[in-house]
Amino acid sequence: VKPKLPERWREAKIREERLRVDVSAGCGLSLEFSDFGFAVEEVEDMPGQQLEAGEVIVAIEGRILAGMTGPQMQASFHKRRLNGARMHVANLIQVQELSLRDPAIVEQWDNIKKANYYFHKKSGKTAWTWQ
Repeated sequence: VKPKLPERWREAKIREERLRVDVSAGCGLSLEFSDFGFAVEEVEDMPGQQLEAGEVIVAIEGRILAGMTGPQMQASFHKRRLNGARMHVANLIQVQELSLRDPAIVEQWDNIKKANYYFHKKSGKTAWTWQ
């Protein structure tokens, strides 16, 4: 899934979870449209998901949700909303922050100072902070 994501936030920590769907309770999720996929607002006890508020479902069954309109995202999710469906999940705040970064800036490690620094591939400048 990562190669299909927008380049600016491919570095986000993304994990795979399985969707649990109950015949009577549904999937027990309250989801909100975002530019990055479906943001998890609330998780009900039944049927229970390995998700929490503040996360975002970026893909379901290999279908990237980022960049879709609200109705497209909803239709794609509902089409694939089956018990055991594979979801790819990330932290919404991390994805939002990464999406704002310039792709020409890369994070590096300084072995002497034992700290991260940032290098701009186009200008050749370095800095200790991202901004």
